[in-house]
Order: sequence, then structure tokens, then C-alpha cells
Amino acid sequence: MTGDRSRPRTAPHRRSPPAGERAGSAAVRRGHTELARGRAQLFDGPVGDARASLLLAASLLAAEAPDHARTARLCAADAAWAAGDLAACL
Repeated sequence: MTGDRSRPRTAPHRRSPPAGERAGSAAVRRGHTELARGRAQLFDGPVGDARASLLLAASLLAAEAPDHARTARLCAADAAWAAGDLAACL
């Protein structure tokens, strides 16, 4: 380590981004979290739980992120198909 050793080293201060650059509302952030959880459960977990997480994600993302909501609905249909619930696929 080089430089001024008389001052202790500290981590750089992390600031939150400006209001226009934030990741969206709390509902959108939670929707993305549920989408990620549901997709992970779809490939390695209980498909019933995956479907529930994906449907929740679709409802949370519908207003502000319709493309991601559509992805969540398609993944939920895939989870229903994997569970053998053909009526829920429609």
C-alpha cells in the first residue's frame, strides 16, 4: 500500500442514484425479485411455488414493466404445464 499512511483507509461513500435513475418503484423491484425467484424454482424447485411467485411477479410488473410481466406469465404457464395442470396453462 502506498500513499499517505497517516490517514486510515475507508471504503468510498456510496450514494444513492438521482431520482430519475432509480430502479423503479418498490412494487417493480419486488416484481423483479419474484420473477428471479420463480424462474429459479421453475428449473430447480417446486413448480407450484414457482407458479405462485411468477404470477405475483406478473401482477406487480404489469403497470410499469409490461414486457417483464409477459415473461412472468409465460414462465407461470410453463410451471403449470410442468405440474400437469393443463387448465392453468390457458
